[in-house]
Amino acid sequence: MNKDFLDTKYGKTYYFYKPSNKNEKTLIFIPGFSGDSAYNSFRNIIDKLPDSIGILVVDTVGTGHSYKEYMNRTPGNVVGNIIEVITYLKPINPMFVGHSYGGAYALQLVDKVSDLTNELFLIEPTYSQITFKLLDKTYQFLKQYKDFSEEKAKGSINAEDFIDSVNPLVTEEIIKENAELLFNVYANESIIAECLATEEMVKQMEIAERNLDNFHIVLLCSKEREEEYKNSIFAPSCKILSAAGNHSLHWTNEKFVLDNLINFINGSE
Repeated sequence: MNKDFLDTKYGKTYYFYKPSNKNEKTLIFIPGFSGDSAYNSFRNIIDKLPDSIGILVVDTVGTGHSYKEYMNRTPGNVVGNIIEVITYLKPINPMFVGHSYGGAYALQLVDKVSDLTNELFLIEPTYSQITFKLLDKTYQFLKQYKDFSEEKAKGSINAEDFIDSVNPLVTEEIIKENAELLFNVYANESIIAECLATEEMVKQMEIAERNLDNFHIVLLCSKEREEEYKNSIFAPSCKILSAAGNHSLHWTNEKFVLDNLINFINGSE
C-alpha cells in the first residue's frame, strides 16, 4: 500500500492508495469518529482482501498522519477533503465502506457526488434518528477535553494509554504506531471543531437519508442493535445483517465483516 499526500485547500492530506486491477472495485474506507490512522483502523480487513481490489483510505486533515494540520472539521469540509483526493486519484469503480460516523459521511459523499457510486457497505452507521445519543456523546467528549488537556500538559497521559482504543488485530508495531497517532490527535482543535459541528452533521445526515432508495446498501450491525436498525430509516431499502460482536464489528467479528464485504464486492450478498 502506497502512502502519499495531496496539498488540498484544507491542508496537506495523507492517504493510502492501491489501484485496482482491470475493472475491479476500489474500496474507499471511512473510519468512525476517532483520529488515528484510517488505514490502520481497517487494516485487518484490508490486508485479507483479494490483491485485485483497489483500496483508498484518507486521513482527512486534522486526523491520523495529517494531524499536524488544522482543519475546521465541518461536515462539508470533511466530505470536501475526501472528494479532492478522489478527484485527484480517479479510482476505478469506487464503493464506500463506512464505520459509525464514517457511515454517515459515506452517505453524504454519494449523495453529494451522485455519479460517483451508489454502493455502500456500512458497519453500524450513525444516523439522524439517534441524534439525542449523538449530542450527548459529543457533550461528554467536550466535557472531558479540559481535563485531558491538563493531564496531557502535565505528562500524566501518554500514548500507551490509548492502546486499548485502537485496532487490536494488527501487529504490535502497528498498534503502538496507531496509539501514538491517536494520542497526538486526541482532542486537538480539529476534533473539537468536528464535535462543535454535530448539529450541522445531523442536518447533513437528514438530507442524505432522504435518498436512501437511490443507494445499494448492505448494513452490518451487532445482535445487540439488530432490532434498532430493523426499525430505523434503513429498514425499507437496505439489507441488514447482524452477528455477535460490538460496535467495532470489523475488530470483534472480522470473519463476518470480511465474508459479507467480499460477497458485496462480488454482487452475491
